[in-house]
Amino acid sequence: MKRWMQHTWVKIIAVALSLSLIAAAVALVLTGTTEPLRGVGETVSRPFSRFFSLVTDKIRQGGDYLKGVQALQEENRALEQEVAQLRRAARAGDLATEENARLRSLLELQETGQDLTFTAAWVVARAPDNWKGEVTLDQGTDQGIQAGQCVV
Repeated sequence: MKRWMQHTWVKIIAVALSLSLIAAAVALVLTGTTEPLRGVGETVSRPFSRFFSLVTDKIRQGGDYLKGVQALQEENRALEQEVAQLRRAARAGDLATEENARLRSLLELQETGQDLTFTAAWVVARAPDNWKGEVTLDQGTDQGIQAGQCVV
């Protein structure tokens, strides 16, 4: 494959050089100049200059394209990691929801409604024996808590 490519490039350069020389000769004949070598260098090199300019532009465009592809690949990797992390968090949330429902059913608790108000409280004292199960909280009537309200 490489050998075929090398031969192809040699043929392309040979054809371009031949066409340039023919164009230079035609230009010399048509201009009728007395100094035949004046401008020959420019006439011969112009097609090559355009060709190499075109090639370098295409190479630059290809490089820019590859940079864009690499940036997209890096962004894709970052997004895949973020998706994996979010899936783990969602799974943890699902597990917590399932555990909450299981514990509510074990404790025979109703689902919380919007009409309930929760207040955090600390246990500041306990009954000295384990038979009564009495506790004293740091919340009371001054904080709007009434006797007989449910404590969890």
